[in-house]
Parts: sequence; C-alpha cells; structure tokens
Amino acid sequence: MKLFSQEQKDSSLLIIDWDNDVLLTTDKYYTQGMKFDVYTPFLRYTPVNYILIKPKTYDNITYGLRLNQETYSPIDILSTEIQSNDYPYAGVLMLSSSILASNKEKGLLYKSELDLGVMGPYAGAGEVQYYFHYLINDFLPQGWDNQQCTWPVINYNFQLSKEIYANKYSELIAIGGFKVGTLHASAEAGIKFRAGAKDSYISSLGNRFVSESSQKWQYYFEIEPSVEFVAYNAILQGGWFSSSNDIYVVSNDISKIVLKNRLGLGVKYKSFGFDLNMYFMTNEFEKGGNHLYHNFRFYVPF
Repeated sequence: MKLFSQEQKDSSLLIIDWDNDVLLTTDKYYTQGMKFDVYTPFLRYTPVNYILIKPKTYDNITYGLRLNQETYSPIDILSTEIQSNDYPYAGVLMLSSSILASNKEKGLLYKSELDLGVMGPYAGAGEVQYYFHYLINDFLPQGWDNQQCTWPVINYNFQLSKEIYANKYSELIAIGGFKVGTLHASAEAGIKFRAGAKDSYISSLGNRFVSESSQKWQYYFEIEPSVEFVAYNAILQGGWFSSSNDIYVVSNDISKIVLKNRLGLGVKYKSFGFDLNMYFMTNEFEKGGNHLYHNFRFYVPF
C-alpha cells in the first residue's frame, strides 16, 4: 500500500471546550473543565510526536496541543470539613501533545496523546471555581483547603475508531482505547452513531476538520454509549504514595466498571462550528451517584 503523508489542508484550527453542570443545577464531581486545542502544521516538530502511536499508512494527519484544566468537588461545597465517602476537591492542569491520523481505505482513525501536568493546588482549580461562583452570584465553595495533594501527571492516552457502516446521512463507528499513567489507568469501548448532513467522521479527523467534499453547512446528531474499565483514578484515590493525611477513596470502593453516554448536536459553516453535548456517567465509587454535565464546543479556524 502506498504511504501517504498529507497534512490536513484546513490544518490551523482552535477548538474551545467548556464543561460544566451549572445548567443542570448541580455542582459536584466533575463540575467544570476548560480545554483549548490548537491544531497547526508547525506542531509536527513537537518532540513528543516521536513516541505517539500513529498508523504506518495514513492519508491525513494533523498535530495538536491542548491546555486543559479540570475541577472536581464534593456535593456539599459549603462545608469546610473533609467530606467522607464523597468526591474530594481536586484540580488538574495539563498540557497535552496529540496526533490525529486517518486511513480512509481501512476506515480507521488513530488518536494518541501525552498529558503532562499537575494535580493539586498548583492547578488553580479552586480559585477558578471560587471566582466563577462569585461572578454568577452563587454560593462560594468553602472546602478547597482540603483538596487532593500535589501529584505529577504523566499520562499516555490512545483511541482507535473503526467505521462499521456509513452512507450519505448516517455512520456507525466502533471506538476503543486506553489510558495509562499517573492520573488514570483504564480501558474504554463504545459505539458512536452519527446522523445528518455531515462529513465522514474518519475523513474529517474525528469531526474536527472539513474535508475536500464538504458542504458549506453541516448539521448532525450523535449518540455515543460506552463502558469504561477502571484500574486507577488519582483524582479519587490520590497519588500512588498517599499518606494517612491525604484525602482519597480506597481502592476497593472504586467502581471498576463505569457506564457512560453522550448525546450531541452540532452545526458547522465551513470550518466554523458549534457543538452542544450532554454527558452521563454512572457512579465512580461505591457511595457516589450518577452524574450529568454539559459541554459547549466552538470550532474557530485561523
């Protein structure tokens, strides 16, 4: 097979994600996240790319860099005490390098990334949550003095998508992947169904870019149920060498199987776009509950 090395033509793209549960009138567990992804040809020179998984043969490839902050909190954010049997306060700040590569002949999309960062006070999540609540005139969180201790984040994540069926208006895609490192150790498998007037998921590199055959306007609906098999979650369990003074959920209370689902609606005009996603997940630890949060995503070419 011929080896292709084409870079995505619409390769300079900014994607802004905002995760929160404020519209669902909750404020718990994974309660807020901000992500800024940049895809541009210059990032092919990032040294980390040499250790990221990509196919030997590909017809489209792009390179990305992400700045990501995640905020976690217990149900009761007004108490200054440690909330036993609940999610601990935790913040994560990461810089991630990634590769997206597709093989349209085989219907495959590879996504691999390396996360580097920190969990704990240096992530700044407590300050962000406090001032966000201040701006919207909501109850101010009081327990960030009890957040997870400082812990380095080094995580390798990989996802493979395989097109099962596709026609002009719908697609069915199998997805599998793993995370391994100091923040997460898990494996996940799921199915993605897409319908509407849209580009192929594979040829558009996971719906991030328009393809050569793209129409000006795209409208689509997505549903993505999945199951995650969890071996380790530092946000709940703390670092590998947690002491008796640290806040953590013991390993035996961690849910080894977590069910997830995502519902999404999207619209694009050329390379500009907007997605609204709703995420659902079952309890991540024995005495926890199910969780819902929403996501707004903006696509901005440059």
